[in-house]
Amino acid sequence: MVETLHEYHKVMVAIDGSDQSEQAFEKAVHVAKVNHAALLLCHVVDIRSFSSETSIMDAGMFEELHQSMQVKLDAYADLAHQKGIEEIQTIVETGSPKELLAQDIPKNEQVDLILCGQSGLSAVERFLMGSVSSFIISHAPCDVLVVRSEET
Repeated sequence: MVETLHEYHKVMVAIDGSDQSEQAFEKAVHVAKVNHAALLLCHVVDIRSFSSETSIMDAGMFEELHQSMQVKLDAYADLAHQKGIEEIQTIVETGSPKELLAQDIPKNEQVDLILCGQSGLSAVERFLMGSVSSFIISHAPCDVLVVRSEET
């Protein structure tokens, strides 16, 4: 019996600016191209990175970070288009990266594959907050591919 491989229609990649997320982007472009799939580039501005002391400036900071990441995602989108991806969408949200990347965005956007870097956090940050990629693996409604760093 010949088994058919699953074909992906919408591939999401989480971009956080780390080397690992850049490697995940490269692999997502490849997977999207091979599957003739749409590519969804996502970033979540993490609300935990702001303390209550900065609440007065939060709105301005969030907007600045949001715009900065949108520019970066647009650059990634241009690069993906140059590599042959025709359907590309970008999303920049503010909130909990775990919840938004693992559940809300994939469900709302009908994603059937999520790619993310192994970790953009230091060992201490992973211990204290938990890895976003680990949360995605455990809670995503679709397949997940964690791209390991080339150094490991």
